[in-house]
Amino acid sequence: MGKILVVYYSLVNGNTKRIADLIAERKDADTLRLQTVEPYPDNDKARKKKAREDDEKGILPELEKANYDFDSYDTFYIGTPVWGCSMAAPVRSFLASHDFTGKKVIPFATHSGEPGDVLSDIRKACEGAEFGPGFLIQFDPQEGPIMMTLYAEIFKWIKNSTQEGAREEPVNRMMGGWGRPL
Repeated sequence: MGKILVVYYSLVNGNTKRIADLIAERKDADTLRLQTVEPYPDNDKARKKKAREDDEKGILPELEKANYDFDSYDTFYIGTPVWGCSMAAPVRSFLASHDFTGKKVIPFATHSGEPGDVLSDIRKACEGAEFGPGFLIQFDPQEGPIMMTLYAEIFKWIKNSTQEGAREEPVNRMMGGWGRPL
């Protein structure tokens, strides 16, 4: 397997960043945190309003320039918080600006209860790619950074995600317990 890049967008609470960092550490991968030229509001209600308005107008946010060589990577983990049952607009911008033909894409998303079609939306945006098993990580909707998906399940997915023939597990990854390091 060639070089791996973990591409992600994360909100202020950093849930998606936490998962991206775990992947990078366990897969010895590089990371690329997507940043928008015009930042989204920190306030949840204001952010959702702006994202909805941009989506209705078909506006994709401009991303800050990043120093990476897309062509030097073979595998891309693509991570996003769930916005309106799909991927965050900055992730959509990144995917729209690259051709993933011949690349392997492994999607993951953080959510607080309703993941919608986020993993299939990422697949649709990466036409021509080979896909590894996607994964959904649930966080407590009331407590923000409290992870409900068990670390053991995340570590298992990370370990198996790049193996030949790896398959996606059932969509709902909430295990009924608090995510604590093992």
